[in-house]
Amino acid sequence: MKLKKIRVRERRLNKYLGYAYPEESLIEITPNQRPRQYLDTLIHELLHVMYPEDSETKIARNASTITHHIWKKGYRRVDN
Repeated sequence: MKLKKIRVRERRLNKYLGYAYPEESLIEITPNQRPRQYLDTLIHELLHVMYPEDSETKIARNASTITHHIWKKGYRRVDN
């Protein structure tokens, strides 16, 4: 299976925690979020890029479910 290349750019956004540009395969995300919130935002925006036709409600629900299970397994962000 070939992976879709999605760029992630960290920058402070005024109105949102994250924003997806599906046509450009680009995500912008505010970096100074709590770790679990950052994970949820990242997954949420990835889902927007991967499934641009899905509703915001469906994206939010799926992101929350995925975040819950990944967090429960102990995965955490490690800064370089």
